[in-house]
Amino acid sequence: MELPPVLLSGNWLRTPDLLIVMGALMIFSVAWAWMLRQQVRAKTAEMREWLRREAALKERYRDLLENAIDIVYTRDLEGNITSLNNTGQRVLGYTPEEARGLNLTRLVAPEYRELVRQALDAARAGREPTDCEVEVVTKYGVRMTLEIRGRLLFEGGKVAGVQAIARDITQRKRVEEQVSLQAAALEAAEEANRAKSQFLTNSGRR
Repeated sequence: MELPPVLLSGNWLRTPDLLIVMGALMIFSVAWAWMLRQQVRAKTAEMREWLRREAALKERYRDLLENAIDIVYTRDLEGNITSLNNTGQRVLGYTPEEARGLNLTRLVAPEYRELVRQALDAARAGREPTDCEVEVVTKYGVRMTLEIRGRLLFEGGKVAGVQAIARDITQRKRVEEQVSLQAAALEAAEEANRAKSQFLTNSGRR
């Protein structure tokens, strides 16, 4: 195969065709750079929109927590409270500064401290918390019963703490206790009536 005379002569570097090729390459480079710039702008806009939505979701989630009717808190694996929502602060009587770092063993009534220690051991072992009822003592010395439901929190694939929702069921427990006492009193009265009837029946036979 023979090369074109222009290449054999070495004059191809001075041909108009080279200028056309170089011009085409420059146009292509400019167009490619423009396309890349457009793609970067589009991706940047998408990222900004995603970040905006993520921030809005976080803000909405924070508002929901802060305005929830139940107590919402997080704690570390040692039982120290790391966050407490507005309801928790209001019900328990602690400011955010006082609540942060408060250990659950100090918050619950003495007879429930062993239950708290068991819950801490379970979380350290990676076991999901079980629903429970505990009595706590507020900052002002008032005892109240909470129904607690929690879930493990993870950081870097490892258990870092627990997030929990605690509902005040003090009034419900009082009603249940009152109903139980009334049922026991009714049963005792019925038993007394049965005993009286049996006594009268036996007396009549004599």
